Amino acid sequence: MKFKHNSDSGAGALTAFLLTLIVAITFYHPYYFGDELRPFLSVEDGGGVFQTFINENKYKPRLIMNFLWSVIAVTEPSRFVAMLVVAGTMWLSAWAFIKLARGFGAPDLAAMLGAILLICS
Repeated sequence: MKFKHNSDSGAGALTAFLLTLIVAITFYHPYYFGDELRPFLSVEDGGGVFQTFINENKYKPRLIMNFLWSVIAVTEPSRFVAMLVVAGTMWLSAWAFIKLARGFGAPDLAAMLGAILLICS
């Protein structure tokens, strides 16, 4: 399969960004719950980000998200900052999906539908 470069990704990136922002703000709540609490329970006295990351990967190995949540758990920023970090990773994932799908010749509609599915899942 040949990879073709499509430089017209500004509209797709903007659409994915706006959709991600809408989803993140719509479902934003001021308290942590569920799996979001796990990193805070993994923080050990004096362990820092690396120890929290190791503890999190024992539970569910995910390199990028566990690292980000370990930093969040150790630094304890506001819930809004954590929401922005998660929304940013969702947007980057959707943007990368659009770029790859278009690069492999997928129609624009299919690329956007895939990105929408990624953001809403």
